[in-house]
Amino acid sequence: MSKASLKRDYKQEILLACPFCIYCGGNRRATTIDHFPPKIIFDNKHRPKGLEYASCYKCNNAGKDREQITALLARSLDDLRGPFFEKDVRDLVRAIHNNYPHLIDELLPKKGKNIILVDNPRYITGYHALNIGPMMRSILYCFGAKLGFSLHYQLTKKIMPNEGLVAVRVITNHELFEGEIPYDLIGQLHIPRTLQQGQFNVDGQFNYSSGSNVTGSITVHYTSFRKSFAILVFCFVDANDSLGSGPIEIFTNQMIGDSL
Repeated sequence: MSKASLKRDYKQEILLACPFCIYCGGNRRATTIDHFPPKIIFDNKHRPKGLEYASCYKCNNAGKDREQITALLARSLDDLRGPFFEKDVRDLVRAIHNNYPHLIDELLPKKGKNIILVDNPRYITGYHALNIGPMMRSILYCFGAKLGFSLHYQLTKKIMPNEGLVAVRVITNHELFEGEIPYDLIGQLHIPRTLQQGQFNVDGQFNYSSGSNVTGSITVHYTSFRKSFAILVFCFVDANDSLGSGPIEIFTNQMIGDSL
């Protein structure tokens, strides 16, 4: 069987298992397969199989350009430094300069601790830290919301309903190094995993762990991207169960669709 036939069969297998888009409450038929996190997050876009979801065309393709920004930020602090690292960073910086010129100014470090530490200042603005301002934080929140919808489905095999919501907290590596991270909560989640296909894996580039209550009506997911940043997501099937306060951003199915 040809490679194209295998890919087509794999797509059909996913769509048969879940005929509706996991991102918009199952309101639209799924016609595509979304890789999330996307390929651009990984070195040379080389991504093992896994974490692939039934998606409508709109949810799959909207916001693709903003994934460039998240992919660059994920490479801020990286001690792995594969052979494609510098080329990936150059290409991403060039694309962001073209598509989001104002974002570069926002990334310049300012007073405060909303920063991401950088070990590659030659390519990323010439500084050893990046400011996480309103535009950057909004992009990361949207990325985290989509992570929440996808990992909730991964854990429960159920689409987040329209009456549900996700709550997103972005954790910078500065916060990680300062110990400002809920280790007690994260320690209760499943053992961290990564994507792996045969002997090839992306451990260190991307790791995730999940957990839920007994009924699966509340799920929690912690994801880390190299040593650059992490995202903590709470998913509530019933919005009435959601968190009351905290350094989080709230999304519903409709909101994530509008934000992408």
